[in-house]
Amino acid sequence: MIYDLHWGPELYKVYASLPLSARREFAAALIDVQSVPMAHTQPYGHDDGTIRTLETGSVLAVLLISHTTLTVVPVQISCLE
Repeated sequence: MIYDLHWGPELYKVYASLPLSARREFAAALIDVQSVPMAHTQPYGHDDGTIRTLETGSVLAVLLISHTTLTVVPVQISCLE
């Protein structure tokens, strides 16, 4: 199953403000997350299977994953560069 990716407009602005290389790296990682979320993310604190982190070399993101609606929602993005 492929999970749908949903962006809030404010968080998309954060993504758009990242350096080009960080955006590309993060976008590629999100594609992997959409196919198998649990394999491409790490627990955020206690592993509840819902709130997960995605770290690339340039970006750290917190994602909300719904296995019921098959959605991935970025809720926080931080540039590590």
